[in-house]
Amino acid sequence: MTNDKRKFDRINIPNAFVSICNNMNSFIFFSKNSEKYPLIDLTKSGLCFKSTRNFKIGESITVEIKVDHHRGFKLKVHVLWTKLDKKDHSYFIGARIHAFGNFGDLNSLKCLEKLKQLELSYSNHDV
Repeated sequence: MTNDKRKFDRINIPNAFVSICNNMNSFIFFSKNSEKYPLIDLTKSGLCFKSTRNFKIGESITVEIKVDHHRGFKLKVHVLWTKLDKKDHSYFIGARIHAFGNFGDLNSLKCLEKLKQLELSYSNHDV
């Protein structure tokens, strides 16, 4: 038995990356040249990625998740923890995914469906 408090199993997705959005006057955009950070693992409630940039605990950010060369999808997340990787001076970033719904500042239900599809495709995938 583990001490892990997760409600959902972590999935590891080869060739998956996270890009961080730029917020300007409530307009969210991703540059084609945005830095891509490796996605470490993902659940329906959270994610972990590795970044050259540290984030503030409590910070809300919008990320885009891309797998291989497939079209990505955007998620609003809340940074829960960061940890310095002393090997390469990068950071592990742990974030909780905001709620899903059809209104307000919620993540879209389409994104929840994409997460479910990724879970089905990669839950038993050996990395």
